[in-house]
Amino acid sequence: MLTIIVSFFKSFFIISGMFLLMLVYAFAGVILFGCVKFGPELGRHANFKNVPNAIVLLMRIVTGEDWNKIMHDCMVVPPRCTRGYDYWESDCGNFTASILYFCSFYIIITYIVLNLLVAIIMENFSLFYSNEEDALLSYNDIRHFQTVWNMVDISRKGVIPARRVKFLLRLLKGRLEVDAEKLYKHMCYEIEKLNNGADVTFHDVLNMLAYRSVEIRKSLQFEELLAREELEYLIEEEVAKLTIRNWLNRCLKRIKAKDQSNVIKSLQRSNELAFFREAQATSSDPQKKADDDRRTKDDKHKETARRKLERCITLPTPAGE
Repeated sequence: MLTIIVSFFKSFFIISGMFLLMLVYAFAGVILFGCVKFGPELGRHANFKNVPNAIVLLMRIVTGEDWNKIMHDCMVVPPRCTRGYDYWESDCGNFTASILYFCSFYIIITYIVLNLLVAIIMENFSLFYSNEEDALLSYNDIRHFQTVWNMVDISRKGVIPARRVKFLLRLLKGRLEVDAEKLYKHMCYEIEKLNNGADVTFHDVLNMLAYRSVEIRKSLQFEELLAREELEYLIEEEVAKLTIRNWLNRCLKRIKAKDQSNVIKSLQRSNELAFFREAQATSSDPQKKADDDRRTKDDKHKETARRKLERCITLPTPAGE
């Protein structure tokens, strides 16, 4: 009962639109075929004399009951009918208007509106009676993924760069949440391999998450399972190679940094040792230091005397001498 009530509320707009469409066609039928002569199908209970009768006749056409015969009755032309001086005095039909009227009504109502109504009802029943355990992904899982996708796909194009998938995977919660230690590298490599670093679509990422979130041995056919197992083996191998390569690079960087640190420490120690030896040699020979100071002072006195002598020699002589 709850399903019927929910379906009715969700189908209210489509039902209202269908009723308004039939009302418009009923008025048009009264104007076009209200005076048409009765035939094999048009009669006292099926005619366009007034709007109520037209609505009843259109409901009959919706069921598909001899609507083409009613269309032929509305095409009647002389000598099977009588043309009057006025449109309202004639009981003849309209060939072109009859074809356009009945064909357009049947196509719109039967193939568009009724299919929309049935789709809405089926969707509501599927939501209420679907088994979450049997489904690959539940309705709530898909809605959650769509919400996270809209946060990443700001331009609403349905595609995002492959580099943004890593950010999207970190935002997922619940059943779609990705274990960073186990599946994160595998899923990132799978996206990059399948798309060669180009843009990825909404359904590509969703299918990848579906494969990772369910038991594929119970959900896939044999051929699909073989193809998926081959892809998983290739991904495992490439991720293992990538992990080993990264580990070796870290080890080499650590060894290189350690060697550089040892070289710097040895240079610092040698500089400190040379400075210590020089300071020790200077402090252990005070007599040599005093002689050096005395020699420096004597050199300064000699330089001062030499400059005075040069000034005396270069003094100018008086003019009378």
